[in-house]
Amino acid sequence: NGFTTSTSFYSSETTFALDNNKTYSPKNYNDKYGNKAISMAAATAYSDNIYAVKTHLFLGEENLVETLKRVGITSQLNAIPSLALGTKEINMLEMITAYGTLANEGYKNNPYLIEKVEDINGNVLYDHKETPENVLNKSITFVLNVLILFNFFITVIPSRGSISSSNNIRSYFSLFLILSRHSLPNDTASSSILVSSSTLVIIFVLDWL
Repeated sequence: NGFTTSTSFYSSETTFALDNNKTYSPKNYNDKYGNKAISMAAATAYSDNIYAVKTHLFLGEENLVETLKRVGITSQLNAIPSLALGTKEINMLEMITAYGTLANEGYKNNPYLIEKVEDINGNVLYDHKETPENVLNKSITFVLNVLILFNFFITVIPSRGSISSSNNIRSYFSLFLILSRHSLPNDTASSSILVSSSTLVIIFVLDWL
């Protein structure tokens, strides 16, 4: 689709006209908008909901559903405009699988709880074997990871929490920990992940450059 991190959409209060004469009017946190064209990088940094929904509708609502499935989301998802803003609840294991795919450079590994089982004599009764599946372009996933980390350092750390929402602070910090560990998950530390699916819109855009 020709998208890059500098691809721009106009950020302003917007009402989207949908099928069946319906409309959808998402809001940014505290009703703050750029009121100008902003890049994908800026939209990711400031969690711009208007940009996320415009991207979602531009690419097609079904495409996000398919991408979410590809990175490990198994919950039933509806192809609706608000899906780009994380309005569908999913479980923590799905989150771990999806964001672990980013940390593993586009390779999906199903989460597991048991690494190895041995008997009293040290004989291995069970040894988990990973079966990574390449579901995202490695080079493009690298770009996304750099973008997320860059935004973490320019927004979360300088602001000390005064960006669009406290959830975003926890989200970026969790992503920073995941990406710095690179491999995920071998323990319960990753259970603190709090993210919205708006970032997965960006995954889809970058993956289909």
